[in-house]
Amino acid sequence: MSVKRGVKFVDEGRIITSAGISAGIDMSFHILTRLYGVNAAADTAKSMEYEIKLED
Repeated sequence: MSVKRGVKFVDEGRIITSAGISAGIDMSFHILTRLYGVNAAADTAKSMEYEIKLED
């Protein structure tokens, strides 16, 4: 395992970690995307009035 710099969260498959509070929010959207798809994450972010960059 190695340290990854300049990222808000790291996804190693079964383990996902984040760098702090706002990074944890971004990580949560990443998890939503993995489990339920981009639309679910985008809808959730919109309802929270939180801007995110989503990848398909």
